[in-house]
Amino acid sequence: MDSLLISAPTTTCTASTALEASHKRSASDRRVRARRHRGSTRHPRFHLRCPAADRSSRPFVRRGSSDAAAPAAPGQLAVRDLTTGEQTLLGLQAIRAWYNDGYLLFVTREGTLFAAKFDVRRRTLTSDPVGVLDGLSQSVRVVTPQVDVSASGAIAYLRGGETAEEHAIVQVDRSGHEDVLLSTPGPDRWARLSPDKTRIVMGKATDRRIYIYDRRSGTTSPVTFAGSSQRPSWSPDGRHVAFISTSREGTTDVWVVRADGAEPAKAVAAGKDVVQQSATSWTRDGAWIVIDGSADEGGSVGDADDVFALPASGKGPLRRVVATTASEQTGEVSPDGRWIAYVSDDAGDFQVYVQPFLRPGGRTLVSTGPAIEPAWASNSEITYTSLMSDSLVLATLDFGASIGVARRSLLDRSRYAPGSPGFREYDVSRDGQQFLFEKSLSRSERAEPVVVLNWMAEVRRAVATQVRAR
Repeated sequence: MDSLLISAPTTTCTASTALEASHKRSASDRRVRARRHRGSTRHPRFHLRCPAADRSSRPFVRRGSSDAAAPAAPGQLAVRDLTTGEQTLLGLQAIRAWYNDGYLLFVTREGTLFAAKFDVRRRTLTSDPVGVLDGLSQSVRVVTPQVDVSASGAIAYLRGGETAEEHAIVQVDRSGHEDVLLSTPGPDRWARLSPDKTRIVMGKATDRRIYIYDRRSGTTSPVTFAGSSQRPSWSPDGRHVAFISTSREGTTDVWVVRADGAEPAKAVAAGKDVVQQSATSWTRDGAWIVIDGSADEGGSVGDADDVFALPASGKGPLRRVVATTASEQTGEVSPDGRWIAYVSDDAGDFQVYVQPFLRPGGRTLVSTGPAIEPAWASNSEITYTSLMSDSLVLATLDFGASIGVARRSLLDRSRYAPGSPGFREYDVSRDGQQFLFEKSLSRSERAEPVVVLNWMAEVRRAVATQVRAR
């Protein structure tokens, strides 16, 4: 194997002036390549590549395929032998990636940089990914964490907003009244309120574990202990939590764990590999877990994200719910199980749509411009984030011969942690009257560029600490 290409398809590659000064290479030269001389035992050298925004320019990687002309679904991290054309999907979600001295570094759309030991010859991770840097600067509209790693092991990055005080999970009602439910030293992600409002399930980007905070006792307990776990969702009865987890072997599956931690987590239909996205929601009747991303249905893999329904029992086929050549994400089913709301970018920008769930029927455009993060507040109400006004919008649907939509702005969405087309970073209570957000309790400082030399030494220590802990 003379050379390898590691690619992470993304939407854009806009770097700050500070990062460009730190890494003086043109965009066309930013290729994540490893070259190994024949007969040499040295680890390969990698150069950075950040694919362009246009869909036609995605790196030529396809899940489970060696077709060099086939595009990869967005966000799939893969390794390709540039000599033979052989390629391997790593089962990781990433915006950008680097290889350095036996370690794979990759950054996610949430703005967290991860590191793991990587065996180039076998093209596999040999340790679980560990978060080594969190809170990187990025944009809501174009998710591009601002970070770069040099071949010598130095790093340059911009923080998304450093604070000297705490972060909090807050509850906000429709009038805008806000109550702090939980204060933490660092940001919690993916918070979801239990059906009875007594618990909050959430994840920490730093260790990729899922935790449950009990509002009655004030205690926080982990419910996952292995793999890289994220994006939890409550079962309708509040007894279980579904989430996505990636193992050190690189496989990604939907898992379910008891909320009381009485039993280990179990994979739902292990082998149905979900690449890139999340367990978005659980249907109110408990029958389906809605997921989105590129999923393996026995060899049929789409080029872009689609929305699927996975039987919560693990029995039966994975159902493709919304599938076009565009990207559809964050599907959520109405409480009565009749409709599904989701975002699609087939018109250019992501917008919110609604259509029948697992039954025939056309779709209806709900938003009036670029929008993300749809959620049902009732059988006839959808909330979403307008990217034009940066507000949380309440859309009331009138179901008749056609679907009428009335909209009004509820809250200033910019006050809280931003979401993305791939995941909703807020939650709605079952009665539709309260919203859960994550926010900083102190004013963010202006981000300044940070450059750290010999940074790989810190990466080695962080990965070694996690390996010893296991």
